[in-house]
Amino acid sequence: MKKLVIIDNDQASSKALAEIVSREGYVVFKAYNGIEGLEAIRAHLPEFVVLDLFMPGIDGVRLCRYLKTQPEFAGIKVIVLSPLTASETYHIIEADADMYIAKGYIMDVANNLLRSLRLLESNLPAASLENRTFGFEGRSPRVVVEELLVERKHFETMLYRVGDGILEINEADTVVYVNPAARRMIGKDEMQIIGHDVSDVLGKRYDGQFQEILLRLKTSKKAVNIEMTLLQEKKALDFNFSNIMSDDQKYIGALMIFQDVSYLTNRIRELTLLNDVGRVLTSTLDFNEVLHIVMGQIQKIMGVEAVSLLLVEKETKDLIFEVALGMAGPSIRHKRLSAGKGIVGWVAKTGKSLLLPDVYADPRFDRSIDESTGFRTQSMICVPLKIRNEVIGVIQVINHSHDEPFNEDNMYLLSSISMYASIAIEHANLYQELHQRET
Repeated sequence: MKKLVIIDNDQASSKALAEIVSREGYVVFKAYNGIEGLEAIRAHLPEFVVLDLFMPGIDGVRLCRYLKTQPEFAGIKVIVLSPLTASETYHIIEADADMYIAKGYIMDVANNLLRSLRLLESNLPAASLENRTFGFEGRSPRVVVEELLVERKHFETMLYRVGDGILEINEADTVVYVNPAARRMIGKDEMQIIGHDVSDVLGKRYDGQFQEILLRLKTSKKAVNIEMTLLQEKKALDFNFSNIMSDDQKYIGALMIFQDVSYLTNRIRELTLLNDVGRVLTSTLDFNEVLHIVMGQIQKIMGVEAVSLLLVEKETKDLIFEVALGMAGPSIRHKRLSAGKGIVGWVAKTGKSLLLPDVYADPRFDRSIDESTGFRTQSMICVPLKIRNEVIGVIQVINHSHDEPFNEDNMYLLSSISMYASIAIEHANLYQELHQRET
């Protein structure tokens, strides 16, 4: 027996159609809004779906698009019930439905529905649009309807293109709308968001906070706005929650508008850490301790697999690994590199910083250390350590722990730390020289 889902917020019509169609041997499931309809479709995977063009939550326009574009619904035949003219219906449905039926007297709709089902089950070649359209004869466009459709399209276009993320949930906390910006920020496909509980969409780790905010929105007797910042994967999202009230001041859902403030959050974090670095470095005048503090702070702040500090030997201009943290650290500490050799040699010689997203693509990269240690260098940043414009060493960071290439922001941060380090090293050197003279 073939399964069929009828989705129409007109419950009387839905029940009448279901009774008539079930007499013809179909197993019929009813839903009275788009969310219920989507749940029924996911649960039963019917051969046919009959849906009203306009419904609360997810309307027939969007639901038809989901059914015709998502692989999980492949093969489902869609029959649209429309109160508009045929041309208005074609215009508003971007993804072609299989059949179009005009809403009207229930027996006319039922007869056209059975006729449509028979045609769809006949497996004949796809008919022309006119031969897939029933019951629209005699209908003429109405100016008010055309104006409303234009306004609807304009409103949808704005939400689609706006840079802020937008989520709408119903009174049951189910997501009924998501715009492209929100999908990008959340990192999920539309069908992983629409029809799902907002806590599942944004992460169960915030479930307690969500429930507290949603309770305040639901119990308030007036409009409420609540701000909250959430960490979503590697992003910081700044949310504004607003309740949606009906004309009689009943809660019917909520709107969430949010922005990706990761860049700002990261800059604040980095400035705070830079301040900490400066404070810690000025707390000691021991040369070796200064070097190890610098490298430990860099590894902590930047989240890298390996970090090294090489000092320039004054007599030979060779570079010596003074501090090396990471898997290969113990095997390369105190290792000597000839002047000008490799990436660090180039940085020491030129006094310029260097960012390499893929080190093996650069002919200056010396592979010998990777080959001797078994460590695999992928991306790298090297910055010079300078005292009064003289290069005294090089700081090198290797492989971002997030498996992403380094970027310009990372290099700017490392350069800032290197300036703090240079000042601390100079102070430590001066103190050491003064102390030696006194003794």
